Amino acid sequence: MTVESHEEADLALVDAHIEELSQRIIDLQERMATMAAQQYETRNQSLLLATMQEVMKDLHLLRADMAVASGMEDGGRQSCLLRG
Repeated sequence: MTVESHEEADLALVDAHIEELSQRIIDLQERMATMAAQQYETRNQSLLLATMQEVMKDLHLLRADMAVASGMEDGGRQSCLLRG
């Protein structure tokens, strides 16, 4: 594997983690809405959600740094992922 293909593989892996975490955040938000509607306590879920959102920010920063380091102008899908 060339250095470029390693970098592309690393970027693809981070992208996959971002996509998976995005889906997990959506699922948790839906679960929390259901729990709140049934008047269940969601404090622990709120803490988990905040942690997941912080990890998401860190993944986006990592993705941007990796894209810059690999010489990609905007990191491929970085711009659309940052909007989502």
